[in-house]
Amino acid sequence: MHYIISTLEVCLMPHSDQMLTSVSIGQRCVLADINTEKLNEATRRRLAELGFRPGITVTITQKINSGGRVVKIGSTRYAIDGPTARQLHVNPIPA
Repeated sequence: MHYIISTLEVCLMPHSDQMLTSVSIGQRCVLADINTEKLNEATRRRLAELGFRPGITVTITQKINSGGRVVKIGSTRYAIDGPTARQLHVNPIPA
């Protein structure tokens, strides 16, 4: 069974307590929230420049030893360090 999640449904999803670091490789998820209080200004600005905002769909493609993740948004991959990845809260999309 496949699920289709609309943009409206994503916007109505409650805040997630699941961190990006807890998602398995290959899992697709929706970015629910960014805990900007624990990120410095440069990191917040860079995430915004790269398009990381609540509601986007990301796929976890690789785990990094330091706790970071490589995520794919569309056809582009981004490496996220561990401390930043722990501030990104997600809602997994059912397979």
